[in-house]
Amino acid sequence: MSDPLAGAGVVELVQYPGETVYVPAGWPHLVLNLELSVAITHNYATRYPSTERLHEAIRAAEPQLLERFVAATMRNKAAAHES
Repeated sequence: MSDPLAGAGVVELVQYPGETVYVPAGWPHLVLNLELSVAITHNYATRYPSTERLHEAIRAAEPQLLERFVAATMRNKAAAHES
């Protein structure tokens, strides 16, 4: 089973004061601070160490939801990339 988001590309965004950015478990990422910054991060182990595992769990619990979930994720990734 392949990950529907595999090969989706790069998401680049600018985080403004007061905003929160969620990076899903297993997603490689890079942070570049444009000015002096303070970052508070929290890494935790989830039962979904990859998007593929998350999709498998959604498919098992609510199969009709998976397609909508992936489509919404892709729309949000595209919107973040365009801003």
